Amino acid sequence: MDENKSRQIAGRVRIIALIALIAGMAGIFYGEYRGVVSITLYRVLIIVLLLLFWAAVDLLIPYLTGSLRGLPEKQIQGYRYYALLDLVGYAGLAWFGISIEGNTAIYGALVFAAATMYKKRFYNQYRGISEDDEDEDEEAAPSAGPEELTEEAPAAGPEELTKEASAGPEELTEEAQTSGSDDGDIDGDNSKDTL
Repeated sequence: MDENKSRQIAGRVRIIALIALIAGMAGIFYGEYRGVVSITLYRVLIIVLLLLFWAAVDLLIPYLTGSLRGLPEKQIQGYRYYALLDLVGYAGLAWFGISIEGNTAIYGALVFAAATMYKKRFYNQYRGISEDDEDEDEEAAPSAGPEELTEEAPAAGPEELTKEASAGPEELTEEAQTSGSDDGDIDGDNSKDTL
């Protein structure tokens, strides 16, 4: 299957899964508001909806697009770990949603955040991007610094800043004397005050 067609399929499945998740959550919250849904049913339905969303996004899309066919075992293993961490993240999100009124909701949010941070490594492994390639890409694209933005006024580097910060009073006085005669002295005697 060509790249464009697989992207269209993946996009459509994601949109349908997200709409179903939002509609299901809205139905659950409305049912709880009306008193039709008990707290136990509320918890079960949240877990089921997030599980179905995970299955659609992480299992159905690769199956429909065939993105795992013909890949080496290492990349397939990377996708398995990625999908598993995605499931753990959704479990953390469910924990947060279920225990929002209690004291343990923060733990669910932390599980979701940790799983989201770590799954990038396995996604890169699935895509065939090694950690060395990622580091080289970050080094190859430096951000524009102040010296690139203004050509006339180059910014002082860390060496100059530490040199000035570590200068003693004698060196500062000598530098002030050689910097020019207009030092902003109000009484006009041009005397140099030392620290």
